[in-house]
Amino acid sequence: MFVFNCSHEMALAANRPGYVPPRRIQQMEHDLALLPLIWQEDDEAVDVWGWNLSVREQLRRKGVPVETMPTDDELALWRQFAHRSFAAGYLQDFLAQIVSDSLVGHAMRFVRSLEEVETPADETVIAKIPFSSSGRGNVVGRLNDANFEAQVLRLIAKHGGVLIDRFYKKVLDFALEYEVKPDGTIVFLGYSVFEASTEGRYGGNVVDSQPNLKARITALLGSDVTPIADTHCQLLRHYLSGRYRGYVGIDLMVVEADGKRKVHPCVEMNLRMNMGIAAMRLYEKLMLISRIVEEGATYEQCLQRKNLGFLRFLLGTDFNRFHFEDLNHLLRSSMRLPLSPMRDSGFQAFLQSGRLSITFS
Repeated sequence: MFVFNCSHEMALAANRPGYVPPRRIQQMEHDLALLPLIWQEDDEAVDVWGWNLSVREQLRRKGVPVETMPTDDELALWRQFAHRSFAAGYLQDFLAQIVSDSLVGHAMRFVRSLEEVETPADETVIAKIPFSSSGRGNVVGRLNDANFEAQVLRLIAKHGGVLIDRFYKKVLDFALEYEVKPDGTIVFLGYSVFEASTEGRYGGNVVDSQPNLKARITALLGSDVTPIADTHCQLLRHYLSGRYRGYVGIDLMVVEADGKRKVHPCVEMNLRMNMGIAAMRLYEKLMLISRIVEEGATYEQCLQRKNLGFLRFLLGTDFNRFHFEDLNHLLRSSMRLPLSPMRDSGFQAFLQSGRLSITFS
């Protein structure tokens, strides 16, 4: 059983068992409840998009034994790791590990007053509330603008502080995906490349092979990203081994600064499942489908495989028109491959032109 609680960050901010998300987010969780079929392998396991007091209480009411879920102390600690103040401090430790003029982010701070801001007042900055995702709660402006300053002060008063960072000219959004195992081992899962607006609103993930994703990052950066991935692995081991278990996604950016391409090595940290890992798992399953269809498998035979349950969303459509036997063709196709139930209105996940996206109609 997997719970797609995309209200996770909102629940972390509320920090109470009885939290109920806004109606629109409830609709999103309802409409995309089967999205985990993309990545879930074990129907018997209980897993969630992100652990918090609210989702644990929901599962407890459904009969899931409390002893199989994170404790109060664990949830409190994981909430601290998910807070943007942790990411800000983590970034500064990272920048101390790799001293290079090819890295940016030195001014990123979590502040509880405007006096703590280290960027000049006439420089464009982005402010982010402590718990948010997909760009919600982000505001951009200059602190010498009275309206923007007042907006930031209201956020600080409401949330106890905000993360402030320079607003960079972005070239590429990408992420490094990790998993912290119960024994403390840090596993590097791979790279993800995604699209987001200038303010950080999520637009979709590229579905492709790991070599191709890494090549895309390297081509735009002009250097190998492996040392950055390795340094993150070392720091995650220092901070999280034995203290957290689950997925960690670290968002990075290739930016243009001082006339050259540079990397912001930790724009955000997500201690939960994320769309980057979903895109990785989707590519792996599409590869499997491509292989077995090329060998002559039909739609019904594909559905018999336990880990290809998401194909049920193609029920009533022409399975063959998606050309599953040619993965490259499938990823280039402008046709929408549904990855959640098709509805007249509401949220839907789909693959189109090599992008894993979510839309609201």
